[in-house]
Amino acid sequence: MKGFKFISSLSAVLIFAIAAEATPFLVDFGGNVEVRGVTRLDDGRAMVVGYRDVPTSELRTATLFTVAADGTSFIETTLVGLGGNSFAAGISANGEYIVGFSQSPGSVGLGEGTVWSGGSNWRAQGVGVGTLFASSVVSDAASTGLAVGDSEGSRQAITWSEAEGQTILESNFGVGGASSVTDDGKYIVGFGASTQGVSSPLFWGSDGMEVLQTPNGNGVARDISDNGLYISGFDNSFDFNTFQTLTNAAIWIDSDLSIGDGHSASDYELTYLRDLDGEIFQGEVLAVSDNGYAVGQSEDGAFIWHDSFEGVRLFDEWLLTEFGIVLPTAALAINDVFFDGANLNFAIKGSAYFVSAPVVGGGTEVPEPTTSILLLAGLGALARRRSLRAS
Repeated sequence: MKGFKFISSLSAVLIFAIAAEATPFLVDFGGNVEVRGVTRLDDGRAMVVGYRDVPTSELRTATLFTVAADGTSFIETTLVGLGGNSFAAGISANGEYIVGFSQSPGSVGLGEGTVWSGGSNWRAQGVGVGTLFASSVVSDAASTGLAVGDSEGSRQAITWSEAEGQTILESNFGVGGASSVTDDGKYIVGFGASTQGVSSPLFWGSDGMEVLQTPNGNGVARDISDNGLYISGFDNSFDFNTFQTLTNAAIWIDSDLSIGDGHSASDYELTYLRDLDGEIFQGEVLAVSDNGYAVGQSEDGAFIWHDSFEGVRLFDEWLLTEFGIVLPTAALAINDVFFDGANLNFAIKGSAYFVSAPVVGGGTEVPEPTTSILLLAGLGALARRRSLRAS
């Protein structure tokens, strides 16, 4: 989910041309690995985080993979946690903060929410645990260093920063957690659950906690794009014909595609993802990019969606049809997606893969109106260049 940077003037032309000619690539991190978060730096390197199972023990270690700009190689770094098992769940857009959990002394369950910072000399800091249940998890971090997650065994949504420590977010629910935060740290999403176990998708902004729009008031918000324009997740409904609870893939879109101070849940409109037959697609939208590409998991495997598509597409089909890439094993879920201004970058669960691919069709960022002439000139130059190559 992460990191669009607005591109103006001649840079818009250059990035557009690069995107048009970019070469997609696949990186396979091998077995015993799951990747959960991804970002792409200004120098082209990708940072992908997750965990590796250690074959010689029962330990699981938080891991960072730094991928070369051209995808030809990667460097694997083990992130030293607070003890025991560790797990990296996400990374800030600027690549300066990695979050997850590790088993600090005295913690129980998954352990204590952990934030790694410091670049090449990664330093682990614990976010604290609850007083009733000594466990916490951190799911995401802004480039400001604000981390979000849950404490007390998913009973409290929390934020954490090195300066402020742990803060409990306002909630009217007995159970809940924060799952994602915008890059500037202003807006947070997550969920709250009643004592009957019914979950609601939550938004925290300047007005405190609010419930995002759904027909029945239930669901979960998984991710918010760095720019705050899109929220991903799902809601639930009951099918009286089959007597099954349905998981409806959904995103919430800012109504005027602009973010300012004082944003609230009422600024977002619920949009269901639909299949080629127009039926609501069944699945969970795990992440959404700044340009509106939604990805996730379903019973049929990993999927991708954009409003320029005729319907939801299975990720393996999209990758093969658009780029001729076949994953060694089927994609089970897309855990994260990051738009760097030219390419979509994916953290994929199947084995453990990273894919970078240029945007095709919709979703290219619109430059400032004042750069239209430069953009047309750049496209003309690109077309002439291709024409000369063809001749």
